[in-house]
Amino acid sequence: MADHPDFEKLAAWWLGDLPAAEGEKVEEHFFGCERCAARVEWLAGLSDGVRATVRAGRVGLFVSKRFVEALVQAGLRLREYGLEPGGSVDCTIRAEDDAVLSHIRAPLAHAKRVDVLWRVSVNGEDQGEERVADVPFDAAAGEVAFMPPAAALKQMPSHTMTVRLVAVDEAGERPLGDYTFRHTAG
Repeated sequence: MADHPDFEKLAAWWLGDLPAAEGEKVEEHFFGCERCAARVEWLAGLSDGVRATVRAGRVGLFVSKRFVEALVQAGLRLREYGLEPGGSVDCTIRAEDDAVLSHIRAPLAHAKRVDVLWRVSVNGEDQGEERVADVPFDAAAGEVAFMPPAAALKQMPSHTMTVRLVAVDEAGERPLGDYTFRHTAG
């Protein structure tokens, strides 16, 4: 490999997402290149920091199926909820749970970009709306998977969260589904 692989290629190699032949070329290069070996070492440290942050429940994430599988393999205890468009669920998180995973299902086959809007209400008092643009989604499975920050969720009082998925493209926005989570403090 004459040129240094870009960061995306190194990250794909690190995650095992490159075809075998290409992965072997990248691996051979970075073992012989001090600069790329340092970048891979930095990536490994970043990966460890992300794992620790997720394990501690300090961050909310929209996640992939592969990420969830890695968490389960690492021994995290997940409490899972699934919702269809228009659906609602009574939910909680317990002290023994490491995380909550919400499978928010929608017709995503033709979506180019998905935004999530959510609104939290505590004791009937609206806490305002937030929007997260361009979240990862699994079009084939028809779902957005979300893990709220577990540490914060364990501290929150009972509340209701309404979620709307919106498809965004050149023509504008179209709603994909509305969902209601009725959280009971554990």
